[in-house]
Parts: sequence; C-alpha cells; structure tokens
Amino acid sequence: MSEGSFAPEALEDLVVAKQPEINEVQSSREYAPTQSIARLLALPLEQRKVVDKPITAATKVCLIGDGQGADTKLFSSVVRPENITSVNYDLREVTAANERFEREGSAVRMKQADITNADSLRNAGLAEGSQDLVVAAHVLEVPIFNTQIGDEVARQKAAQNEKSFADNIANVLKPNGEALIFSYPQRLTQKEATRLGVEKVTPDAAKFYDIEWRQDLTYAELSAIRSQDELTKLFGDKFTVIIDNTADGYAVRLKNSPL
Repeated sequence: MSEGSFAPEALEDLVVAKQPEINEVQSSREYAPTQSIARLLALPLEQRKVVDKPITAATKVCLIGDGQGADTKLFSSVVRPENITSVNYDLREVTAANERFEREGSAVRMKQADITNADSLRNAGLAEGSQDLVVAAHVLEVPIFNTQIGDEVARQKAAQNEKSFADNIANVLKPNGEALIFSYPQRLTQKEATRLGVEKVTPDAAKFYDIEWRQDLTYAELSAIRSQDELTKLFGDKFTVIIDNTADGYAVRLKNSPL
C-alpha cells in the first residue's frame, strides 16, 4: 500500500459523521470513527491495504477495544458481518455497542473478552491462526499497560500485559496476517480530556496506581505513551513493523512474517 494512505492531510473528500454523544465514557477514546480507518476503507479495493493484503468482504477482521463500536461499524460497510469479531473488556461498552447495532439493523455483535488473556479470546471465538487482520485503536494507552505508574508489582504486571497484548495478536493472526494499531505520541491535555469526556480517576484508583489524587484527575494522565522506538521494540520480535504519523497518532502496521 502507498504510505499516503495513512498520511495526516485533511480529509475534505471524506465526511465522517460523529457518533451521538455518550453519557458514560470508560476510556480515553473519542467515541467517533477513527479517521485513518475511515479513509483506508474508502479507498478502491486495490489500495485498501494495511500492508499488502486487500481488505475485502471475505477478510476475517478482529477489532479490539472498539469502545461502543464506531470502527466496527466502519468495517461492516466493507466486510461481511460474519467475518467481523469485535471484542471489548468493558461489559458496559459491549452492551451499549450491541444495543446500537441492533437499533441500526446490523448483524455485527461485540463480545466481551480480555486481550491479555488467550483463553478469554478463544472463548470469544478467536481461535489461533483465525484472523486476517487485527485492529486496535488507542488500546495500548490504557493504564493496565503503563509500566511507569504504581508499585513494582503493578509495573511488572503492566509489562506482562504489554507482552500478552503483542503475543495474543500474533497468535490469533493467520500466517502473513496483518495488524493495525493506533497509539498517541503524547498524552491528551486536560482540555482535550474534558472535551472528549475522559473518565475521572477515583481516589481508590489513584491509590492503586500510587499517584496523588485530585478532583480533576482523569485517566488521560495515566495513559501509557510510547515512542516509535518503544513500539518497534514491543512488536519487533513477532512482526515486521511499519510506523506512520497520522492525524490519529502513530499508525503501527504489522505483518505476521517478514515482508
């Protein structure tokens, strides 16, 4: 695929409608389609690639942590519903996504699963070597992957969670399968976090993460942020790694075997 497919230029030729405002937000994601994914899926078939495999109606796609399903909906406009597996850890978001899909007459359904737990993924129907493409937009920023906060036990657990994230993506992909991971290059500002409705940290959660609590503390400040070198190190043992700068942050394109 041309690297321009993930370039940060304005998207005047593609109008992406924002989703309805969400009353309860559990993560630092904005509940709207990821612009780079919308742009990718709007391309002609021969250009609609993460690395070198066209995304077709028959592509087996897994979406991880897609909030209330905005990117899942995008993929359902290109990929047959039976070929889409969308999983999320937060049951409240799973319920909200499925209520939305049902209202809109979509056959896609989101399932509850934990990306750090291989058994959980298998129970959600993600067998080893079953997927052509895995997509995760701004999942790695979640505090459970932040190795810089909490006590030593918490940091070691976060490092294991990181490793499990990469390992489990590689495990569910077919040989030569691909993945698309979006990661912010820096934390959201307090103003951005407020605008996006990022959930506030409770006093108990602040204590758990070993940080000082204040009333306006949001999970954006606990985000796990990585440099391009750190992202390459995280995925480099399992994948060929290509990283682009986009309007949605780093677009990490992964190939399950050398190019």
